[in-house]
Amino acid sequence: VTVQDSCVVRFDSGLHGSVRRLIRSRGISLEEMQHHGRKTLCCGEGGGAHFVAPDLAGSWAKTRRQEAQNRRIIAFCSGCDNFLGRVTPTTHLLDLLFDPAAALAGKIRVGRSPFTYLNRLLLKRQFRKKVRYGFSRERVFFQEK
Repeated sequence: VTVQDSCVVRFDSGLHGSVRRLIRSRGISLEEMQHHGRKTLCCGEGGGAHFVAPDLAGSWAKTRRQEAQNRRIIAFCSGCDNFLGRVTPTTHLLDLLFDPAAALAGKIRVGRSPFTYLNRLLLKRQFRKKVRYGFSRERVFFQEK
């Protein structure tokens, strides 16, 4: 496999190393793409580039496909996973960790909207019941009294 380092964390070498250690801990062989770590290329989705310049964003994804050289790309960003998954075999790191055989075989079923949003709301509800926390970024759609 190879790794798509998210462009948002391109300067976080500690995160890059952790991702690679997790992959290797599963006994999986890893080879780097030409552009990785600090020099990673955007997958094409970053900053909504695909809405503004779809041809340019598409060319970034194709470049990543070429650099992967028929190896499965492991992404730790769901945007990268989704966007690159349209042009080349791509798996999210969590899928690889929880079910490596299915992930490497491309047999992981990915949730789609609106179910992903519903699952997020249900998960937040469960966390509220079990975990006490000091802050929230939850949106309020009505004025509180």
